[in-house]
Amino acid sequence: MKTSRGYIFFLVILFAHFGVHAGNAAVIKSGIVIACDPSMQSCNNLTVNQTGSGTVTSAPPGISCTSQVNGNATCLEAFPSNSTVTLSAAAGPDSTFTGWSGACSSQSSNPTCVVTMSASESVTASYVLTGTTPFSDVQSGSTFETYIEAIYNNGITTGCGGGGYCPSENVTRDQMAAFLVRATQVEAGQSTVNFTCNGGVNCSAETPYFSDVSTADQFFPYIQKLKELGITTGCGGGDYCPSENVTRDQMAAFLVRALYGGTFTCNGGVNCSTETPYFSDVSTSDQFFPYIQKLKELGITTGCGNGNYCPSEYVTRDQMAAFLARAFLGMAPVSANAGGTYTYSSGTLNLNTTSSTFPCNGVTVGTKSYTGVTITSTTMTWPNKDITWSRTNGTAGSIVGTWTSTDGGNSYTITFNDDGTVTMTGTIVSCSGGSSNGSNVSAYSLDFSTGYEVGFSYNDPGETATSVSVSGPGITGTLSLAYISGGWVYSPSSNNGYLGSAINLGTTYPTGLPFTYTFYITGSAGTSTATSTVSCFQLPFATNISPTGTVTGTPTFSWTGIGDSSATYQVQLSDSSGNNRIWNSNSISGASIAYSGPALTPGANYQYFIVVESSSACSNGQSLASGYFTYQ
Repeated sequence: MKTSRGYIFFLVILFAHFGVHAGNAAVIKSGIVIACDPSMQSCNNLTVNQTGSGTVTSAPPGISCTSQVNGNATCLEAFPSNSTVTLSAAAGPDSTFTGWSGACSSQSSNPTCVVTMSASESVTASYVLTGTTPFSDVQSGSTFETYIEAIYNNGITTGCGGGGYCPSENVTRDQMAAFLVRATQVEAGQSTVNFTCNGGVNCSAETPYFSDVSTADQFFPYIQKLKELGITTGCGGGDYCPSENVTRDQMAAFLVRALYGGTFTCNGGVNCSTETPYFSDVSTSDQFFPYIQKLKELGITTGCGNGNYCPSEYVTRDQMAAFLARAFLGMAPVSANAGGTYTYSSGTLNLNTTSSTFPCNGVTVGTKSYTGVTITSTTMTWPNKDITWSRTNGTAGSIVGTWTSTDGGNSYTITFNDDGTVTMTGTIVSCSGGSSNGSNVSAYSLDFSTGYEVGFSYNDPGETATSVSVSGPGITGTLSLAYISGGWVYSPSSNNGYLGSAINLGTTYPTGLPFTYTFYITGSAGTSTATSTVSCFQLPFATNISPTGTVTGTPTFSWTGIGDSSATYQVQLSDSSGNNRIWNSNSISGASIAYSGPALTPGANYQYFIVVESSSACSNGQSLASGYFTYQ
């Protein structure tokens, strides 16, 4: 039957007004403008899907697609074949755009996407609910704020109690169970509060799988569920070790198992264990190697900087928020940029930054001076920022050109132009700073064979302070801190070769504890204060430490412990000066560990510390025994 063109146009208007339904999602014909008339030209269909709260519009007009919180929408429009269509995604209230998939996958993190209509195409725009949080200790504007808001508003965290999130505290294994069970529930579109174990049984009513987690433990149902999901088998000996801190390698295994179970492959369907390592400090023989490889390929981590992953370092709660948001909510790292002017002469670089969107770990608006800058044909070093840049273009010996650098997993590009202007871009995956309530200051106790010491630090990744000083026991007047690599520390000429510097209180155990130290932090808004307390010093040392002399093959560090079953140990390896850390391993309950860091240099000398990092007598003080060896 022949149908008139006018009748077809009437149907187009009718569908546009009332919508077309496909499955359970509304299919909306956007407006009454016909972007492409198939009776007059060749057309291809563009389908836009949305998950979460947001709106996608197109240029030329045709698509105007809106979805609500926890909702979905699909919009369809025809455009001329081989034309280009620009799509723009805008998040709804209290939501964040997390990326595209489908035909826009290559432009995933950019809210604007260009599609070439050489064929019919389909794209998906995704949003996650972020909103706000009730947490008083989450710094406004920090890199982690949006991630923490996202996992709070999606039910993955309830905080740490007392109205706080405790962003700088380490994640424990029981907390990890709660994080992951809630996250898997969110991914499955199910309640994060009401979940059951095998057979629909209330998890709290089950027989415990692990001997060290009782039914009265607040985390018991989460740990039971985690076991049943196949995400954990415990820590050995029938235990789960709920109060132990989670290291970065363990975190990789937890996340990958939560996403894929026990069976997964890497890019191209390859066995992850057979891949070339992405990180120099994770060897193919490491039990966590395949998980870390997969985590890198998923874009959940970029490492900790300088080509390393830092597998034995602990994961903090703010970092975990970012990992969870990327893994389960599709959120991307933060992109930032800055601009201004500069002058450079005789090793002194003056930067006048006039605009910056860096939330942390990047330049801030204002004038900063960097002295002792050295430039070679391929590198530029800023000693007082502990940053080394690699040249990508420009003339050898000149600052003019483009340079790149990485630090803590963050990546940066800075361009110095001939006309005295400078621009910087960066991808920020982690901040080295603390919260806004003073928890980013720290006084910490150290016990060396040469005496008892107290060290000081103030995390300030954006270098917002202009000076920081400390007063308290053992200090006459105030002690000025120096800014080095993201924070302020006390940096005397001698520090026992330890990676961090401290004042020496003598060889007799200090009396009058606890010691309270006051930090004076001066910035553009004036001077504020914060305090930190040292409550104890770690008395016993690890003894009979090894290796010594000449070492070949893979070094194994061993020692005699302090006779405390609750004690944990740490091994730190540095170059012979003790000032450049190469590798460390934390939270060791035994008395030996094999080296698993980057390749050592034949003929080089190395210093290491066996650290008692915690004991039943002193949970927050360290004693350090040092040793040396030559690698062959």
